[in-house]
Amino acid sequence: MKALAPAMATLALLAVSPMAIASTSPDGLRDFLHPDSQLSARDEAWVLYAHRCGIPLPDPLRAPEVTVEETRIVVDLFLFEPTIQNCFEAENLPPVYYHASIGKQAMGAYTVERRLWLRSEGSDERRLAHSDLAEITVGDTPAISLSGSWFNPEAPGSGTFISLLPKPPEDAKPRAVLYLAEVEPSGSPVWYTGVGEFEDGLLTLDLIAGGSGRGSMRLSFAYLRCGEGALFNPAFPTFFTPLVQLTAVAGVPACAPPGQPFPAPITE
Repeated sequence: MKALAPAMATLALLAVSPMAIASTSPDGLRDFLHPDSQLSARDEAWVLYAHRCGIPLPDPLRAPEVTVEETRIVVDLFLFEPTIQNCFEAENLPPVYYHASIGKQAMGAYTVERRLWLRSEGSDERRLAHSDLAEITVGDTPAISLSGSWFNPEAPGSGTFISLLPKPPEDAKPRAVLYLAEVEPSGSPVWYTGVGEFEDGLLTLDLIAGGSGRGSMRLSFAYLRCGEGALFNPAFPTFFTPLVQLTAVAGVPACAPPGQPFPAPITE
């Protein structure tokens, strides 16, 4: 194969024979749960598979299957191994992620098993290629992907920033800091700050305004689902301000899963 121009990424055409299944996962993915192992009952959880050239592909003939038995969640992912894979692979090319939802779970501790089933091209027989285990805890506090800025598109000039503090000691709830930017009737900007704990996805705290003599107020933030929340006065819960997440914190995974869903089965 001729050398490519220096300005282009170094590419190689690979012809890969079927790989031998080892004791480690074919995709080498250690943390297959997304977005985190600590979630709330309002968070949707996902199981990931990371594909790179030369390892089995998602099987287009069979969709993932999820079985929940009390505190054990079994996720069967079906893969197939082509006789030969012809693909271009650049140096340091990131994997292509596929995700399967395990939905929202009730509060409690769960063991999640990811089982990878493999068939060879042209065969209907499948064998268990690998199995991984992970622990997930569903509690009062949303996933850390909640951290970031939130705003109401219909209320320019105001906004909310929420940050989950580092993991607390064992058996203690995580704490959250909330900053609220508002505009006073006079037109002056003001910041309110408070610290509290979530209860079933609900954060209620006393906010103190910046500066002297500006007072305080009691406010609740409700985490509804990935990227959606609401602010309201707990004394008048039917009147609320809808919020959407605008930015996340650098280095923290987003609540939405990376990549694409496993392909839907091909039907004749």
